[in-house]
Amino acid sequence: MARRTAITASLGLALVLSACQSLGGGVDVVHKTGSTFAQRQGVIDACQVAALKDVPPAYETRIVGGYGGGFGPRYCAGWACYGYRGYAAPPTTVSFDPNDPLRARQFQRCLRNKGYTLISRPVCTTEQEANAYRNEKRQAPASSISCVAGEPRLQRRWVRTQ
Repeated sequence: MARRTAITASLGLALVLSACQSLGGGVDVVHKTGSTFAQRQGVIDACQVAALKDVPPAYETRIVGGYGGGFGPRYCAGWACYGYRGYAAPPTTVSFDPNDPLRARQFQRCLRNKGYTLISRPVCTTEQEANAYRNEKRQAPASSISCVAGEPRLQRRWVRTQ
């Protein structure tokens, strides 16, 4: 019975660990077969600057929440009072840029115009895979890239188009 419990626990742990590795999915990578790291970094910078010029930020601020309640019922009998006095939650200020999705589309359009695409690949999990990817001087075709390491990271706002 103890062995069966240990096996079940081991299988459960393996499932949890494998789920944790796959939860993040892939990272978005700029791709062009034959490009170097410096070329990819340069095109990312150029397209981000162009997208910011074409679609400037227009930050908006909203007040969210803020409520109170429970200020009654309350009754007193003699020297003792019963009930509750209430509670209040202060409002929260949230700033956002409604132009982010449009700017991301403009950024991706710029990449396409320069011959680059965005692909999603997992991060290499072993040092051997990571070194093999990093040692490539030029980027391989997308179909032969199984994982990536050391690529320029794109913030989520440059990829989100909605």
